[in-house]
Amino acid sequence: MVFLDIEMPKITGFELVELLEEPPKIIFTTAYDNYAIKAFELQAVDYLLKPFSKERLGQAIQRVSIAPNDSSKLTRLKEEMPSEGFLTRVVVKTGNRIEVLQEANIASISADGDYVKINSAGKQFLKLGTMSYFEKMLDPQNFTRIHRSHIVNISAISKIEPYQKENYLVFLKDNTQLPVSKKGMIKLKKALRI
Repeated sequence: MVFLDIEMPKITGFELVELLEEPPKIIFTTAYDNYAIKAFELQAVDYLLKPFSKERLGQAIQRVSIAPNDSSKLTRLKEEMPSEGFLTRVVVKTGNRIEVLQEANIASISADGDYVKINSAGKQFLKLGTMSYFEKMLDPQNFTRIHRSHIVNISAISKIEPYQKENYLVFLKDNTQLPVSKKGMIKLKKALRI
């Protein structure tokens, strides 16, 4: 069982839960009531609004003993969560380190099995997730899905060149080359206003 705040330095309580491979039963304790729905979507056992009484704390602890703990459910719910705004950062775990990638520094995201490969500031990071989740959660003013396997940050594009029949290649400022599908090119032209 973990008592977890939401507003914390560096990463939020929600981002911390996302990093845990097998999350324990979680009781969120916070001074903000506007995160309750999101907390329960992440299968929180309870949500304590500060300041809380001894009796209320006892009720929350009692709920832990009867609450199921299914981490696969947590992952699915995280993927399907409705947006309360676009991502401004993505938290990734590399070995024992936790890195916070700012949205503006993400050049591209590519599918890699059950993971996505995030290209940020010249480094690549693997994160469990789907392309549709990132397509939905990243600001469409800044990011466009150019291919079923690639999302690109529009500001990271240096040039677009024809490739084969009706296909194109996008060249990023870090020299990464990504294919653009026919449908992706329509979206890209719209995003670039060309």
